[in-house]
Amino acid sequence: MREPVFYLPCERNLMSDFTNVTIPEYNLLIGVAALDGNEVPNKELVERFGLKTRPQERQRIKDAKKLLIDGGQGHPLYYTLTDPGWDLVDDLLNGDVVPKGSLTGRSARVLHAITQTLAAANRANGSSIAGVVLTRIKDDTTPDAADEVVNILDAADGDWVPLQELRSELAPIDKDEIDAVLTELFEAGIVQVAPEENRASVTPEQHDAGWFLGGTKVHYVMKGRNV
Repeated sequence: MREPVFYLPCERNLMSDFTNVTIPEYNLLIGVAALDGNEVPNKELVERFGLKTRPQERQRIKDAKKLLIDGGQGHPLYYTLTDPGWDLVDDLLNGDVVPKGSLTGRSARVLHAITQTLAAANRANGSSIAGVVLTRIKDDTTPDAADEVVNILDAADGDWVPLQELRSELAPIDKDEIDAVLTELFEAGIVQVAPEENRASVTPEQHDAGWFLGGTKVHYVMKGRNV
């Protein structure tokens, strides 16, 4: 699922001379972005995320004009993202640029921090992660399909809704389209699902209305974070 962007994107091409991002460079760029990107002390990156970049890693990003770096030679270091640096952060978060190597524990810490920053921006804009997900689902499906699914589940007030009943209420929306909506809602943690416990009691109608998820056919859905 794509994360929302909270600023107007400028017209640009990928910086082809800087798509070969290393994991330490990735951690530094995302860490600085998570701390608002302006005059971020190196000391705070070390304390918050355990980031300790080598001079050559810092210099490569500076030479590519992604970061302004103040200090050094015995003075505290401060980092500020440039506009091309913010573009690269956007590319990294969207998956348009993939860093070389495997993400580390430090990567997990900076990603957690940037996720909190994005969630706070959503709240400040009067939105939520769930709202953004639903908006994207609506863009990819019949205009009212996502809303109708959520409205039916909300009306159940925390009770399980049989898929047979859900599909009946959503007719004539296509079964595959409903499945696509439910899949995205499940992956976003917005709904829970469950199979019929007594498989021997499943009727042909229940079987036909079932939905395959991870190799298991489920028959019930409920609003609420999946666990």
